[in-house]
Amino acid sequence: MRIYVGAFVTLLLLWACSSEIEIKTGYAQPKLVVYCFPGEGDTLFISLSQTVPLNKLPESQPSVDSSLVRCSVNGHQEKAFYKGKQETQIPSSLFYVVYPTKEGDVVEVNVSNPDFEPVKAVTVVPNPCPILGMGIQSGVGHGNSYRQIQVRLFDEVATDDYYAVKLLRQDIYKNDTASRFEVIDVDKEPILNWVTDVDRIFGYTNDFFNGLYVFHDKDVQGKMFTLRLNVPRSGLPEMEENERYVIRYRVLLYHLSEEYYRFYKSVNDKSNNDMGGYGLSFINMNYTNVMGGFGVVGAYRVVGSDWCEVTE
Repeated sequence: MRIYVGAFVTLLLLWACSSEIEIKTGYAQPKLVVYCFPGEGDTLFISLSQTVPLNKLPESQPSVDSSLVRCSVNGHQEKAFYKGKQETQIPSSLFYVVYPTKEGDVVEVNVSNPDFEPVKAVTVVPNPCPILGMGIQSGVGHGNSYRQIQVRLFDEVATDDYYAVKLLRQDIYKNDTASRFEVIDVDKEPILNWVTDVDRIFGYTNDFFNGLYVFHDKDVQGKMFTLRLNVPRSGLPEMEENERYVIRYRVLLYHLSEEYYRFYKSVNDKSNNDMGGYGLSFINMNYTNVMGGFGVVGAYRVVGSDWCEVTE
């Protein structure tokens, strides 16, 4: 559980760092920026900051610390408590509500402050999706050897669903254990690889922000399917006789609300638009479902597979 919650607290801090700076002619009133990701644990964290208009920089900005932040779960309203400042590039404050959420819960966040327009956002916590099985195969492509982690999943036919995966690797040698999230080569996995040769000509890439590989179920709705996650195959270090070096993998499968998915995909799309960075194509803003402001309130649930050990 610590891995799951920690990963999303990290995302919250990263997104707080990347809050948009508004550049609109005649636009000088700052807006509230809200991030909240209900999912695991019994505490909801709400990150609160404000936009910084470039066309009219005030001598002193209003504070968001005194905002009244309320969170309701299925209509049961709770006041959020102020936790403190976040150490991010753009000043932000963290609020929290101690209230566990479960699948199907409707979570609504409301923020009011006399210096800002009030904001509101709603999301629904999705159900956790089981991982049916997992295996590892080795292969060679374009002269490079790789490991392919195969994950078997089933998608419900009744709803449009949004997912993400992360791949955790552990190296165990003697009494030392090293863990890291792998960078996945998605070229051979159509569900994750949406970039065509024509897209590449026009400067589009297919990187995934913070190593969270998001996808939707439009091509697998109502089907059992297998995700094929390719990673480089590294050799083992030199070992003494009778010593054992263990490499093993674990998949984290996230079921995302539509709001969470659309926000994350908008971040990826903007990051992958190389030509837009040179002013040669239009760059969309990050998706937001916060009425009256910016940011996102999006929910998730996560399931971890068993560890699968490399046997080659």
